[in-house]
Amino acid sequence: MNLDALRTAIYTALNVSGLTSQLSASYSPLVPIFYEIAPQASDSGNAALFPFVVFNITSDVGYNDKDTTGTNAIVQVDVYSRLHTTQVEAIGEIVHGLLHRQNLSFAGHITTECESVQTMTDADGETRRCLMLFRVIAAT
Repeated sequence: MNLDALRTAIYTALNVSGLTSQLSASYSPLVPIFYEIAPQASDSGNAALFPFVVFNITSDVGYNDKDTTGTNAIVQVDVYSRLHTTQVEAIGEIVHGLLHRQNLSFAGHITTECESVQTMTDADGETRRCLMLFRVIAAT
């Protein structure tokens, strides 16, 4: 799988007003959807920097059956909020709707399936997190 194409397709799928309007405007002109890590602020406790989304491709494994070869990637998407659990859950539902069983724009894409959703409070006791894992299957 072309991982650059997958990263671009995930970002494009998430960078829509239905999601971005729910996220922090404090990163402007950046859209608060980040690959791997969010930019560090001088005041990381500033609640105005929340909510935001971070995604990462955690694995990409090839497969080969009798008729087809392809790859099977796991994409982790995290939503962070400082407001409350219902906000992180609501934004998580939007992310789920944008990725689960939706067509991603890259060559060979077959399907994207949500495999798990977990909502938790981070160790700081203030940050809420919705962690989602998506399996992306593509033919090569």
